[in-house]
Amino acid sequence: MKRIPAIFTHILFLAGFLSFPLLLMPPLTAHKQFNDAGQLFRSVILTNFLAASAYYLNYYYLIPSFNTKRKYKAYTVSLLLIAAVILLVPVLCNFIMSRLHIPFPFVNSLRAPLPSLLMTAMALMLSFILHKNNEWKQAQRDKMEMEMQKNAAEVSLLRNQVNPHFFFNMLNGIYSMAIRQSTETPAAVLQLSQLMRYVLYESEGERVPLEKEIEYMSGYVKMQHMRLSGNNTVNFEVRNTSSGLTIAPLLMIPFIENCFKYGTSGNHDTKMNISLDCNGKRLLFSSNNTIIPGKIDPDHKGIGINNVKRRLELIYPDRYSLSIRENEHEFAVHLEMEL
Repeated sequence: MKRIPAIFTHILFLAGFLSFPLLLMPPLTAHKQFNDAGQLFRSVILTNFLAASAYYLNYYYLIPSFNTKRKYKAYTVSLLLIAAVILLVPVLCNFIMSRLHIPFPFVNSLRAPLPSLLMTAMALMLSFILHKNNEWKQAQRDKMEMEMQKNAAEVSLLRNQVNPHFFFNMLNGIYSMAIRQSTETPAAVLQLSQLMRYVLYESEGERVPLEKEIEYMSGYVKMQHMRLSGNNTVNFEVRNTSSGLTIAPLLMIPFIENCFKYGTSGNHDTKMNISLDCNGKRLLFSSNNTIIPGKIDPDHKGIGINNVKRRLELIYPDRYSLSIRENEHEFAVHLEMEL
């Protein structure tokens, strides 16, 4: 099916190439120098047909075989041979016609070579320009495809970095619960298994349903909340979620991780607020948490935030706005993105 449009394109090109000079010709009766007014008509048709043949020969064989491979001398010799053949064909046709006593002479192209050479040069130039244009377009497509593959590989690497980081934090949380002999430890282990199932199996695609991602975030918050003491207040709110939307998986979880990692304490009163809101296809995520003095290492805040920034640049270019604000008492994140 893909070849049909190309065939029609070639037919239209040949029809136009053969007929266009005829449309510009003055009336045949004006050419008194020709014994037969049809001689000029036949000559123009033959010249155009030969020029069109030169176009396709140059486009499909000479340029790929010689020019593209930098065999410039061979390419130049081939073009000169084409020009010579085109000049000789009408002469050869006249010779054959005279031998067969067929009264259909052509204009002697050796005596008037300029029209034939001009048409041939135009055909060769056109085929060269179009071929180079197609080469450039193909190179751009290849470059874009390579860039897409590179970005996909980088996104996969960034996402894989989230997984071990996530499990490390979760296992630390369960370990601390087990040390305290918390009665919620079995529930936390069950919750972790559900979260692992999502991370390992359900989030492998480029996009996941937004509802699944929210369910995962809610489970993560619930599990982390199990290990906290009563002096840590956690608010998690989801509003106006729309069905049918998809999102890159595990995109906002590093922000939530940081809330629990750096914004909770066994001795100080803390508060964190995490909210998610949808307005059509526009997703608004925000989080803020209390900063515990001395808990954040200024030289190493983990790979999470830089990871999210890079994934946003690759997956949602020009479709997101990320604001991170930090002061002495609070760390806040505001993310808007078009899904």
